[in-house]
Order: sequence, then structure tokens, then C-alpha cells
Amino acid sequence: MGVEVETNYRPIEMVQFDLAASVANWVYTNDVSATYDDYGSSGNIDTLNIYVKDLKVGNAPQTQLSFGTSFFPLEGLKAQFVVQHYRDQYADFNPFDRTDAEDTTQSWKIPDYTKLNFHLNYKLPVKVDGLDIAVFAHLFNVLDSVFIQDATDNSRYNGFDDDHDADDAEVFFGAPRTFNAGITIAF
Repeated sequence: MGVEVETNYRPIEMVQFDLAASVANWVYTNDVSATYDDYGSSGNIDTLNIYVKDLKVGNAPQTQLSFGTSFFPLEGLKAQFVVQHYRDQYADFNPFDRTDAEDTTQSWKIPDYTKLNFHLNYKLPVKVDGLDIAVFAHLFNVLDSVFIQDATDNSRYNGFDDDHDADDAEVFFGAPRTFNAGITIAF
């Protein structure tokens, strides 16, 4: 379950403030017991018990906040700064691997992180052969922050002692400062 909200406020013609928030509590609510036909090897009916009750769902931040400020200094020009904050993200894990009733430890919680992005868009005030032309540029992770964007719990490649903490997580760092620029033609 969770809640999401998005709003903006433009106190004057040249400035707009944006806010987006998503706050969730994604938790497995029950352990699962299932029977299945093992057609692949023995043809027997097997039982599978999965112990996930009260574990947080991994692989997505459960809290996301975004604050933006846009400026419109000229007609057709928009400059925007966006601060994004992510928290309450747990390392991804396969629930089918949780078959030990004693193994109820939460997967590793990734450290919270914040990044700043900058966007610039300018729609040219003239048409060329009836075409609208705009130029744009984006600068992602302006402050070149180092952060862990994703992780896998008890990684088979990097796991140390399989107790679901940081030394067992395979981590993926977020992209460093990057940019792109281009042109848009609308007809």
C-alpha cells in the first residue's frame, strides 16, 4: 500500500515550483506453502514453503521525493532544477529462495541518496518551412554524487556470509554526472 501526490505552484509567471512524492509500505503479508508437480525430474508432487512474512519488497525505493523549480525568463525558454531523494529501498531478492523458516532477516537496506538534475529547453520563436524547432540540454547528477542505485541480496557472486547485510549485497552504483543535448522538430 502507499500514497502518491503531485502538485505545482506558480506564484509568478516566470517561476514554478513542483513537488512529487510517493510513500509506500510494500511488505509481504504471509508465508506461502504450495504444492506442485515436478514434471521435470521425478514427476512427484512436492511441497514448497516460502518464508517471507513481514519482509520488505526489494528492488524499488519505498519513499521517493522530487522537488523542482522551473524558470521561464523568456518566451519559449524553460530552465528547471530537480532534486530527487530516494529512501527505504531494500536489496532485491528472490522470494522463492526464502525456504528456511529460521531465515527471516530483512534484506540489506540501501543507503538513502539524493541527486540534482538540470534541464533546459528552448522553443525557437520562428518556424522553418512550417516546422516548430526546439533545442534542449540535460545535465544529470549535477553534483556528481556517488550513490548505490540498486542491490541484489546474498549475491552468488559477491555474497560473503549470506546473512543479508551489506557484505552480501551485489551493488550497482548510479550514473556519474552525464549530459545530453539535442534538437526537436515538430510538424
